[in-house]
Amino acid sequence: MMTRRNKVRIDVDGNIENSVVDVDWDLVRTERDGLLLCTDLWYLKDRWDALSSIAKGKLNAFRKALRELPSTYETANEAYDNMPTYEEWMIEV
Repeated sequence: MMTRRNKVRIDVDGNIENSVVDVDWDLVRTERDGLLLCTDLWYLKDRWDALSSIAKGKLNAFRKALRELPSTYETANEAYDNMPTYEEWMIEV
């Protein structure tokens, strides 16, 4: 089963080792907080006003799902595997 926690390691001989790592709530929180921070700028009035009503709904739903991760999933692994996906326009690098 593929999860966000799957890791592939290839050694110098070309041997492939697959593993699934465990994560903790600190990692989930760090990633979640980073995504919330990246989307904060969309709530500045001039940027918010430029969004369509559909885009506003998607942005609000994405951020709501991020905030609810700890109460939606029992373990950090489940939360990390089910981290909501964002649309490219939401996150600026």
